[in-house]
Amino acid sequence: MGRLKHSNIQRQSGAVMIAALMIFVLVVSLSVGMGAHHQRSLMRAESRFHGNQAREYLFGAEQMGMFALDQDYKSDQENGAMVDSLDEFWAQPQTFPLDEGVMEGEIIDAQSRLDVNRLGVLADAEDEAGPTSPKRFTADQRRFIRLLQLLNEEQPMDVSAAIEILEAIVDWIDADDQEFGFGGAESLYYQRQDPPVTPANRLLTSVTELRWVKGMTPELFAALQPYITALPAGAGLNINTVDRTLLRTINVSTTLAPLPAVDGEALELERGAVGYGDVAEFLAGSVPSSLASQGDLSSEGLVVASDFFFLTAKVQVGRQRRSMLSILQRQNGVAKVIRHNDFVL
Repeated sequence: MGRLKHSNIQRQSGAVMIAALMIFVLVVSLSVGMGAHHQRSLMRAESRFHGNQAREYLFGAEQMGMFALDQDYKSDQENGAMVDSLDEFWAQPQTFPLDEGVMEGEIIDAQSRLDVNRLGVLADAEDEAGPTSPKRFTADQRRFIRLLQLLNEEQPMDVSAAIEILEAIVDWIDADDQEFGFGGAESLYYQRQDPPVTPANRLLTSVTELRWVKGMTPELFAALQPYITALPAGAGLNINTVDRTLLRTINVSTTLAPLPAVDGEALELERGAVGYGDVAEFLAGSVPSSLASQGDLSSEGLVVASDFFFLTAKVQVGRQRRSMLSILQRQNGVAKVIRHNDFVL
């Protein structure tokens, strides 16, 4: 009888211990869950805080970029030489340490690229010339045709194919519905595509619109993109900031062929970091002078000072990394942001 009572007591004690252990496990689980939830909440709050900080730093980078361009304009005025070149302060990449990260900024001359919006203007002699005659095209159009031939020098694009790409771009930009040359394409062509698209018939706001143009393959666009931009009409090509490839597109008006590589190298070396004081100085250089017997080297669309710039800014604050591309316009010495976008890296 005593043993039975003792056995009952043991079973009751065991049940109590199991219940106590279950309660302990439940309490621990709840504590861990609440702790993890609290930690996640802290991390989310920290992430939002750092994200807001990063965004404000990017806007601060815009202000610094505009200030640098304004100061450059004042300096040029004081020196009596309105020139933008690669040796100036604004063109030097900058890095700024932050309390919890780092910020990097770089200003790039947007006019160191060919402005595709200038391609929509037709030459005066267009109706009087044959399909492959340089007279059909403006100076900007000739440079674009030469650029297409330089994108893959191992297998250069045929000049006729380059002309057809140019003609299709002209039709995409111009306001009429009349095809320009054999390579042109207007609304009827694009309505038959899958999916159908509508030509812009206006100046482009982004070069990515060219992806829809007749004959523009993804490979061709990828090769072309580093050399082109889409700016308000009138933005010329700055010969002080263009790279060697684009220097080779500046040839005499009697040919659609690009300059040989040796001439592009010579132009880059002769220009140096300081650049040319004016376009006349460029035209008086050794390479343009040597081409004089072959024809006129047009100064149309060439400049030595710029109005449009790209600002790329990157910032890391804590675990947050953000980047922003801004397009700045400088008018009468005052820079402003005309467009920007931002994204998480």
